[in-house]
Amino acid sequence: MSSGRVTIQDIADRLGISKFSVSRALSGKSGVGEATRSRVLRAAHALGYRRSQELPAAHRQILFIRQEIDPVSSELWLNMLHGAEHEGERLGFSIVPRQARHLAGGGPPDDSVAGLILAVPRPQEISALAVRTGLPVVCATYVGAMERIDQVTGADWEAGVGVARLLLGLGHRATAFVHGSTL
Repeated sequence: MSSGRVTIQDIADRLGISKFSVSRALSGKSGVGEATRSRVLRAAHALGYRRSQELPAAHRQILFIRQEIDPVSSELWLNMLHGAEHEGERLGFSIVPRQARHLAGGGPPDDSVAGLILAVPRPQEISALAVRTGLPVVCATYVGAMERIDQVTGADWEAGVGVARLLLGLGHRATAFVHGSTL
């Protein structure tokens, strides 16, 4: 692998299956047949994949990278941070919030950091900086086309982006978003 670390996407590409299936197989969750689970585990071992639980104790922080305070969607980002903290604690990680400008120095932030969560509305502005750290990166919004960054998105974002792209493709240039109910 060119980056020196093996990702779930690398295993999925090697086996010709989805990242979802690889993730389920590696985590021991249901929804994956035993034959597939066995293939995934063998490929992960052969490629040198390391699960986060195998990291040394010194590498147990994940930076939650956010942009300057965003008054429009601050509640969304706060909920994501709380969810990341909850899951991180369960897995033995500390989630450390940092402003996006923290990545401007390039290179790995320090030896205690095991990965990055990009929790920013426009990740293309900092995704290259995040990838350059050499750490695993997960984006909590949409990444640019062909970027090799894992992403996790909510259905609300997915639907909104899909509708916006459809309307733009149809030639619409002005739209309105109406929220709430008057019933």
